[in-house]
Amino acid sequence: MLLVKKRSWQLIVLILLLGAGIHTLKAQKVKNHSLYSKYLKERRNIQVQLPKDYAVSDRAYPVLIVLDGEYVFDYARGAASFLSNAFGFFPQLIVVGIPNTDRNRDLFVDLKPDGPYLKFISFLEHEVLSFIKNRYRSNGFEILYGWSSGAGIVNYIAVKNPKLFNAYILAGAGIGPKTEAFIKTELKPESYTQAFLFASAEGSTPRAEGLKKHRALLQALNPKGLDWEFKVYENQSHVAAMSKGLYDGLEFVFKSYHIPESITTEGAEKVINYYRDLKRFYGYQVEIPEGALNEISSALQPKQAIRLLDYGLKIYPKSSLIMAAKAGRYLELGDGQKAKHEYQNALKHATSKLDKHKYHSLLKELSKPNKN
Repeated sequence: MLLVKKRSWQLIVLILLLGAGIHTLKAQKVKNHSLYSKYLKERRNIQVQLPKDYAVSDRAYPVLIVLDGEYVFDYARGAASFLSNAFGFFPQLIVVGIPNTDRNRDLFVDLKPDGPYLKFISFLEHEVLSFIKNRYRSNGFEILYGWSSGAGIVNYIAVKNPKLFNAYILAGAGIGPKTEAFIKTELKPESYTQAFLFASAEGSTPRAEGLKKHRALLQALNPKGLDWEFKVYENQSHVAAMSKGLYDGLEFVFKSYHIPESITTEGAEKVINYYRDLKRFYGYQVEIPEGALNEISSALQPKQAIRLLDYGLKIYPKSSLIMAAKAGRYLELGDGQKAKHEYQNALKHATSKLDKHKYHSLLKELSKPNKN
């Protein structure tokens, strides 16, 4: 009977939590900035999507910069929001979109020493990155994404200026003979300290063949400090590779955020130490994502779960999600009063009407006879 009650409560909580992130992205406003570029001799629009917790915390965040902002930015901010939702294991990101004014001029890499693409790279390095660092709380971990021609310029930067970004995501990518020769000449064994590169292309196309050549080249050169992965999407279009490549690229870059299941069963301290140790991969102090705390705690025994969630509240002191998770574990321990207290805290700190309704419903359910 107790098991049935426990599962019933877990089902109620799960159903209500599933709706928690539906309106989150709508509530987040895109910030549009107009920068005059001395390199490009024109004004450029920069789109910025801040993490959902940006205004209520003092934390710093990784940055994702996406080229072809007019095509990719909306998807990128949606993917970043989804991957860091109530069940996500990813960090929240500052997402920056750079729409085109002259795509061919800026993104096409012809490898000429005076090509206009070099001015665009200077724009990225000295104006966009500087603006984001000075205006927003970034933690120094920066990702650059490009698709098709954009992938070409991302690849060029990864080889020619490998320390400019920490991670490079190439979608709809593939190299030709000139780029192959360029990589052989420019890529040094010691080019990278700790960097990530993910490249993808649609299957059965010249790009896919070029991607395979790129992979073979990296296997032969074996640059130290570069963690890389290549993927071919069979039966997919070039446009489909745009979204798939970005999503899979983000998953690759932050793959270590997915804690091995074997560690989650060893208790709260093991979980905390695992995430502390991730600094050696990313160069910044990794905090356990809010969604990961929620998910991992559900695999722990109630007392260990509460220990982990208390740790989480030190990172996210206003997290109604974590407070509600604590309430659920107190219910498993048969402590209805503490559960009620945590749900009341969750209701107090909820920022959306949906969340307020959710926690109000849980408190109402808890107040029914025989629920304490």
